[in-house]
Amino acid sequence: MREIRPTSVRVFGIVVDIEYVSEIEDCLGTFDPSTLKIQVLDGLPAENTLLVLWHELCHVVESLLEVKISEAGICAFSTGFIQIMRDNPELAAWSFGRRAGHTPPIPSISDESLG
Repeated sequence: MREIRPTSVRVFGIVVDIEYVSEIEDCLGTFDPSTLKIQVLDGLPAENTLLVLWHELCHVVESLLEVKISEAGICAFSTGFIQIMRDNPELAAWSFGRRAGHTPPIPSISDESLG
């Protein structure tokens, strides 16, 4: 049975389309902020598709929040978040609202509150 891959996601309430394409020049995935579209190279093993998708989602957050994160930082965060969720499935379940049957809103964190 083929796994159903997401074709869109909401990030901060904004719909970002996901397209799986047969060719991308010089990379495995892209995010275009002008069209709000992620492209992921089709035919990758599921594990690689997951990593590429989360990598591009980090670029989405970077773009929408208008912050600049190095490519190394994007790689570290995307890989790190996936590993944290895998190592802590109870944290993932709790974080995404399954404990109460709903998804709670994420509070905004301002630069001032970070110290």
